[in-house]
Amino acid sequence: MDGKYADLIQITTKLLEQGESQKVIEKIAAVADHELPFELQRNYVQALMDKQQYVQAHEEARNYEQEYLQRAPTLWIDILLHNHLFIPARLTLNNLATQEVMKNNMIAQIAEAEQGAEQKQAATLQKKLKNFIHTGDLPEWSQYSAITDADTLPLREYASGAQFVLRDSFVKPIFRVAILRTLVDLHYAELVKFIWIDQEEHLIVPAEADLAQEKAVEQSLMQIIQERYKNDNPIEYQNAIQQIKLHMALLFPYAGQVIKNPTAWVEVMVGTVPDQLDADQQYAKEWQQKIQQSIG
Repeated sequence: MDGKYADLIQITTKLLEQGESQKVIEKIAAVADHELPFELQRNYVQALMDKQQYVQAHEEARNYEQEYLQRAPTLWIDILLHNHLFIPARLTLNNLATQEVMKNNMIAQIAEAEQGAEQKQAATLQKKLKNFIHTGDLPEWSQYSAITDADTLPLREYASGAQFVLRDSFVKPIFRVAILRTLVDLHYAELVKFIWIDQEEHLIVPAEADLAQEKAVEQSLMQIIQERYKNDNPIEYQNAIQQIKLHMALLFPYAGQVIKNPTAWVEVMVGTVPDQLDADQQYAKEWQQKIQQSIG
């Protein structure tokens, strides 16, 4: 495919260097209904950014996110920041395997963009923060939108709002966990309180969450499911995989502590247990009932 578009890649690259961004947009838009090689798609997005068409640039780049992370991380961060997606920008940076100097430059870039928003859009940010804090006042089907919109808050405001949402029993458990997971992935180092699936309030420093234990338990569960179903019943296999992912999400960040016997957990989950449960199976059953109750 790259050979097919080689001339157009060369032409649009030269036009970009000459500052002819509008011509780049026009030339690539003519073939944009086809799947484009990354080099050409990047030229298109860069031209859109040059012309301050930031929303469209983000829409065009989203389907190529993994390639941007590998081959053009600076541009991807720039796209996120111009769309005020401060939290995704920070999450992206934390997951990038890049040189320390480049990371430090990107950190400074994100912090500067956040500071600019706090100065120029104070009223808008306060309204978004208020909406975030009051997520629990919304019907369940609207809570996702409020939480997603919080991605446009700077880290300071996001963390402040999250402290309220995590202790709001009217917020769906899956959304509380998602916010907590975001703080963990942000390496947030302050103490936070949150209502967990057991309806009790817990304390945690997100940056200190034991992700290795979570991952180890999930791998054990997946291996058991694979050995049990993959070759014989692919539909049941996929259903079981989805259940495991849901269980792991709702039990975060203590799944590694709750799921003490992965085999018993899977046996209860898929209904292959005898009438008389042993201690591990009974324990797994009780926890899975709590999960089901939290789903509603």
